[in-house]
Parts: sequence; C-alpha cells; structure tokens
Amino acid sequence: MDNLALACIHCSLRKGARQNARDPQSGRTVRLFHPREHSWNHHFRWMTCRLNGITAIGRTTIEALNLNSSEHQVIRAFEKKLRRHPPPGHL
Repeated sequence: MDNLALACIHCSLRKGARQNARDPQSGRTVRLFHPREHSWNHHFRWMTCRLNGITAIGRTTIEALNLNSSEHQVIRAFEKKLRRHPPPGHL
C-alpha cells in the first residue's frame, strides 16, 4: 500500500515497476518522481498545457511516462477551458 498512487491507466502502464529511467538531457540513470517523497513544484513547471521538467527527476519522469503526449495536451487544453488546469497547488 505504501507504493500505490492515483494515476491514469496510461501512466500506470508506462511506469510499471520501474523506479529509474534515463535522463534525456544527461543520459544518466535517474530515479523517477515519487509523489510521496518529492515535491511536485520542485521538479515540474507548467508551460500552458505542456509539462516542463526543471530537474533531472522531472525531465526523466516526463520522458519515461510520455506526459506530454498529444493526448495529454488535448485533455489539459479541455481542462483549461473548464478552469481546472493547472491543478491547484501545481505552478
């Protein structure tokens, strides 16, 4: 139970049991973002409907989970029109 977090099926399937992946900028193996151990605002920033990784953990997580897919961006654009994006507390 300590390892469970709410996630969409897309992210859950892409992550699987992985805890690490390669940072697209440095090529080094980096730990993926852990929502119970890391601060979201420390690793990510919103650029309208695109998520930007500002640390190795952020970049790696975005790349590994394909968080800026066209599908994600369409959903975020729709959520923005409904004034539900970005989520409260996530800059």
